[in-house]
Amino acid sequence: MGFLKRLFSRSSSTLGDRSGPGAFLPFGSAERKTVPPNHHVTYYTRTMEPGVQRTHGGVFIVNLGSASDEFQEELCQITDEVDRWVSMADRESGKTHPTRVLLSTDGHWLSDLFAPNDIRVDSLHGLLLWVIDAGAAHLWLREPDALLAAIRRVGAYRLNGGPIGQFVLLGIESRPVSTVGISRRGEVPNPEPPPGTLELARLLSEAEVPVSAIPEDGLFFVEVCRPDAVISALRKAPFPGASPSNKDLSRSDAPGASHFVIRAPRLRRLTLAALKTPTEATSRQLFEELLSRRIALLVICDQEGQSYESSWPGIGDGLAVYPDLSSLLQAAEDLQLDPNSLAWAHFSPRDLFTWADQELFDNLALNAYKNRTTPMYFFINRIQIHALAHGRILDAHDAAR
Repeated sequence: MGFLKRLFSRSSSTLGDRSGPGAFLPFGSAERKTVPPNHHVTYYTRTMEPGVQRTHGGVFIVNLGSASDEFQEELCQITDEVDRWVSMADRESGKTHPTRVLLSTDGHWLSDLFAPNDIRVDSLHGLLLWVIDAGAAHLWLREPDALLAAIRRVGAYRLNGGPIGQFVLLGIESRPVSTVGISRRGEVPNPEPPPGTLELARLLSEAEVPVSAIPEDGLFFVEVCRPDAVISALRKAPFPGASPSNKDLSRSDAPGASHFVIRAPRLRRLTLAALKTPTEATSRQLFEELLSRRIALLVICDQEGQSYESSWPGIGDGLAVYPDLSSLLQAAEDLQLDPNSLAWAHFSPRDLFTWADQELFDNLALNAYKNRTTPMYFFINRIQIHALAHGRILDAHDAAR
C-alpha cells in the first residue's frame, strides 16, 4: 500500500541533489549526494496523524493530518498545543533553538545550502507552516470558520520580539486505487466527489497567508544544520490547473454530498465501545451516529464494481464495511488483495442501508481495528438493516427477531 507508506515518510541524511530551479531533493533522483562532515540534513513530509513539532531551526510545523471525522475537534487540540509551544518558545528563546529562522530565498539545489556557500536568506522572528490535506477540502469548506480563526490568531503571535510568519501548504494526494460504482445484482451510481482544492485555497488566502501546494513527492521542508547556522528551505509547487476560482463557496460541496475520510477516530471509538460493552445504549449511540453521519462508509470491490462477501463463524455471510480509507487499505493488505485490481465504493450510511436492504444482504460487518493486527466487526443483521434503511433504530428485542 504505497499510499500509506508515503504518509509515513521518515527523515534521511543521504539525499538526492539534482532538481529544477526552485525545488529541492526530488525522490527517485538518479543522482545522489552524501551530506558533508559536520552537516545534518532533515526533511519533512506530511503525516497521517495531526501534530505540532518544532524543527532544529526553530520552525513550527502544524500538521492537521489526513481527512478525519473529528477534524474540528483535532483542530482545537492542535491550536491549544500551538499556544503552549509558542509560549514556551518565547520564554526559552535562544536556549535550545536559534533566535531567528534563516529561510533560504535563492537556493535551487541541496548543495547550495551547505557551508561555505554564502546563501541568501530571510531572517525571520519566527515561522509557522500549516500543513493541510487537500483531501479534507470537502470538510473544511463545510465549516471553515474555526480554521480561518486559528490561522489569523497565530498571525498575531509575537516571537523573539517580532511577528511570526506563516505559510499554508496543501497536500494534493493522487488517488492510489479506483473508486467505482458497486454492483451485485444491479449497480449503484457512485459519482466522483469534487476535490474542492482550489476553493479551499481561495478561502485560506482570505486570511492573508500565502497558500501553496506540496510538491508531488510529498517533501515540503528541508533543514541543513551547518557548523555556523541552520538554513531552512521551503519547497512548494503551483496548483495544478487554473488559479483559485471565484466560485461561490456557499454552493461548493452540497450538504448532502457523501465523501469518505482517511481516518475515522470517532466512528472507530463508537464501534469498539459497542463491541466491548454490547448494551442497547452503546448500540443505539452507534446507530444514531450512522443515521446522522455525512461522511461515507467504504466497501471493497473490484474494478468492475463487484463486491466481496465474507463469512464469519456463528454469523454467516455478510459484507464488510469500512469507516475510512486507512482501514480499508489495511484490510486489503491483510487479505492479500492485488493492489492493481483493488477498488472501492463509498456510500453515505443511509444509502448503504437502502442498497443493502434492496440487495437482501444477511449482514453488514462494520470494521474497526482495535490495533494494527486486530480487526473487529460489529454485525448489523437483515432486520436491523431494513429498519435503518427507513431511518429507524430497533430495540434489542426487535432486532433479535
